[in-house]
Amino acid sequence: MQIFILKRSLQEIMVDTKSSRILYIGPIPPEYGGIKSGGVATYFWELTNYAHQAGYDVHLLTHLTKRCADYPFDIISWPKDNFLLKTLKALLQATRPTNSNIFLRYFGLKQKLIILYKRQVMKKLIDDLKPDIIHVAQIFDPVVFSILSLHSRPPLVVTDHGVGMVLEGNLIEEYQLPPNPELWGALIKAVDRIVCVSRFAKEALLHHTNSFAYEQKMFAILNPINEEKIKFYDKLNAKKKLNLPNLRTILFVGVHLPFEKKGLGVLLKAFAEDECLKKNTTLLIVADPGTCIRIQRIIKGDLVNIHTIQAPAQNLDDCYNASDVFVMPSKLEGIGLAYYEALLSGVPIIGYHKSVEELQSALNLYIGEKYNSEFEGAVELAEKIKKVLDMEINREALRKAVIEHLSWKVKFREYGELYDSLLT
Repeated sequence: MQIFILKRSLQEIMVDTKSSRILYIGPIPPEYGGIKSGGVATYFWELTNYAHQAGYDVHLLTHLTKRCADYPFDIISWPKDNFLLKTLKALLQATRPTNSNIFLRYFGLKQKLIILYKRQVMKKLIDDLKPDIIHVAQIFDPVVFSILSLHSRPPLVVTDHGVGMVLEGNLIEEYQLPPNPELWGALIKAVDRIVCVSRFAKEALLHHTNSFAYEQKMFAILNPINEEKIKFYDKLNAKKKLNLPNLRTILFVGVHLPFEKKGLGVLLKAFAEDECLKKNTTLLIVADPGTCIRIQRIIKGDLVNIHTIQAPAQNLDDCYNASDVFVMPSKLEGIGLAYYEALLSGVPIIGYHKSVEELQSALNLYIGEKYNSEFEGAVELAEKIKKVLDMEINREALRKAVIEHLSWKVKFREYGELYDSLLT
């Protein structure tokens, strides 16, 4: 198991962590025993590891499929109660005094039972563990409403990965979010701190929930990345390891809603309809098994240069290092961890315009091209891909900029300051 080392003196964290106990609640990747792949799980696992390295007393509540023997801190698995027992516990909670009425009225019966059941779990865990802070990985997790319904609770921090962008893009159904804007306003009012993964995600959340009165509790912290996550090595060797032809390689990596959100459909169209790309480049796609099967079904006979790899991919390092441009033309992103991974491997990106703009500003160098799905299509995307492929990119400079500005050893200080604001 990979344990991350905080390469920064603990004095720099600016908080007395010896007596600070944080309960983290959220998903972790399958390779560490969790059930969920993707950027949120990766982010949360790295956050908890760096909090532990910084000296916090870390406890993590998550769904486990297996337990690894060498966790660096306390891992708590959600109870394995069956459906009947969960329902009975939820109904018992419904008979007890609660602060949840302001939230429960926005949900259907199923979600109400989930919130009430998790309320019972959280009450016991908080009583036993007595955390100083609770940090939940996703702002729309039902456990957030469970915690807020308790009469007594520690300060609550939640991370927003782009709910405002989801509301802006009318993707509420795809993300299974409650549609009532009053609920989001009440939620933002009730929690103590919100970590937004980008400035534009914070602005969208403020705007689409009309929560400007509570802006002071929102912190825009660009998602950090573990600098050791993607190894850096020779491009030709990486292509050989993947048995790719000696052509310029376009890479797409996307697990969650690759067609609906990540723009895989428009990328496939750009590749299929542009003769230059179709003949002179390879398109490498890393996606979930269902998406890989779907791609194989829709590929026409002349599209021989499309290759798929099922996620989670053990050879992800090879995929990034073998590529010449990373393309994820998303309709929206909170920020997009895959963009970080590509840049860390020294690969320029083409992606969601707001993500590219904010990352380029943070790194202060050219990182690729912005794509806006509202105004651009397959033709424009193909032109941007060819433009980037024709440029000379300094891979080492890209990687160095990411490490110096966006690595956890640099960015965790901002989390320490946020926690400190709740502990003092």
